[in-house]
Amino acid sequence: MAAARADTATYDEPVNVRSGVVYALDHDLSPNPEHPPLTKLLSGWSVTVLHPAARRELAAAFAVVFFPQAPEYGNRVQAKTALAQQMARRARVPMVVLTLFLGVVVFAFARDLFGPAAALISLAAYSLAPELIGHGHLATNDLPAAGFFVTSLWCALRVRGAPVPGRWPWVVAAGLALGAGLATKYQVLVYAPVTLALVAGAVWRSPSGAVGVDGSEPADGGHARSWLRWRSPLAAAAAAGALAVAVVWVVTLLVEPGATLHFGPTGFGDHEHGLVATVVDHLPLPASYRAGLRYQLAYSQVPKQAFLLGQSYSGHRFWYPPVVLTIKYPVITLGLWLAGLVVVVLRRHRAALVFAVAPALYVLAVDMWKGADIGDRYVIATPVLLMVMAGAPWTRGGWRWVAVAPRRWMAGGVTVALLGFASVTAVPHQIAYANELWGGTRRAYLRVSDSAVDWGQDLDRLAVWVRRHAGGRPVYLQYFGTTQPAAVGLRAIPFGFDRTGGLVPVPQGVVAVSVTWYNQDRGAYVDLGPVRHTIGGSILIFEPPPGAPGVGSGVTPPPG
Repeated sequence: MAAARADTATYDEPVNVRSGVVYALDHDLSPNPEHPPLTKLLSGWSVTVLHPAARRELAAAFAVVFFPQAPEYGNRVQAKTALAQQMARRARVPMVVLTLFLGVVVFAFARDLFGPAAALISLAAYSLAPELIGHGHLATNDLPAAGFFVTSLWCALRVRGAPVPGRWPWVVAAGLALGAGLATKYQVLVYAPVTLALVAGAVWRSPSGAVGVDGSEPADGGHARSWLRWRSPLAAAAAAGALAVAVVWVVTLLVEPGATLHFGPTGFGDHEHGLVATVVDHLPLPASYRAGLRYQLAYSQVPKQAFLLGQSYSGHRFWYPPVVLTIKYPVITLGLWLAGLVVVVLRRHRAALVFAVAPALYVLAVDMWKGADIGDRYVIATPVLLMVMAGAPWTRGGWRWVAVAPRRWMAGGVTVALLGFASVTAVPHQIAYANELWGGTRRAYLRVSDSAVDWGQDLDRLAVWVRRHAGGRPVYLQYFGTTQPAAVGLRAIPFGFDRTGGLVPVPQGVVAVSVTWYNQDRGAYVDLGPVRHTIGGSILIFEPPPGAPGVGSGVTPPPG
């Protein structure tokens, strides 16, 4: 909650908050078809409850703008007053609650696999990870979607060990969790087959899979047992899938009571053709949902500017996701992941391999195949699942050295202390965190860009720095974000080009440049001299000598 109060509304939050309020009050899905509505609706409800004046202040708080240089980016929403910042902070409350709930799931998942001692280590690794704290306090959909997917996997694991009467509640829970993920982010559609396959496999592998619904043996011998073993897994997967689709419909109808089902083109993104577009057109989901999915398919074809390890490029590189994970998580956490994987593989822990390791690798492989190189947002389910694995060495079949109780608790205490130290050193700049192997948070901008370090979260901190240190000098700003400087009380001159299209001259003063812009073309900023200060790891401060030329080539649409 402290982080939720401190950070400026990040790049995606104004559109999510404004859309959520419109969803909650006007039952209109049109403001943002880019993503499914669940988390935006929760944020909208939070704003309307905690900020009753939201309806009349909405127009004054947010501005809808268009990027004429690149129409494919469409409209974007900007926070233009302090009211928008207040609404964004209220919209974050449900996301914080969901993040805490996911911690409970991680604990339960690890306990079912490895026992209570291991579960405590997994919970500590999750709770103290700066990157998960950074994502978990924002009104965005990345971590909630991953959380719902991980919850569905845990429910599938519970199906595996449940007797026949107690199996179906967990099948229902898996379907509901998967549906919540589908209603949060389209990416979960790619993960859905994993959950459904694991639900079916859990029923198939269940020791009671060959008995009747009432627990009795089939009367007609092996043929009936064989049929039942096929029927139950298929029925379980079908039930979970149907419930997931039903959740999407319920959430859509809450926002748009008149939503209907009609197959065929949706009218949005219909220039996309081929097998995938045909499948999308015939999904049993609301037309508005399929329209947004078509938009995402079209948007995913737009090459995005990216940056990794000092090199700026356009498009996607398959090694980006694993490299970013090694940058964004503490060294002790990386060690726990590796140790957990080694223990699980050497001990042949099938349940962990099937229900945690395989889905984590699947998510990583999907993002390596076709992802957006703008941070670990699209692969964040992988580190969450690896947090479950972090406790594996503390299971009874784990490391022999920690098999003895005193050693187990001593090793656990040291591990938690190291995790806590890494977390404390990241405060309050969790979004920009990088571990010590890569130079720490202050040097993160030399390694990564966009949401991995700079999501527009430090504009408030820049305003504070200017008041204390600018000394009345003019401030020139090139900011990556959707919050207008006036919303945080900052007076700054847009840097790069003025309204007439000419370069803004840079007299002696202060130049503030967001890391994402800086990393797109570092050579353009050479004349500004060295970086004098960093604000939160995401904004660079230059103090150029008098007469230094303007930089940049104009404001272009940001990636992601």
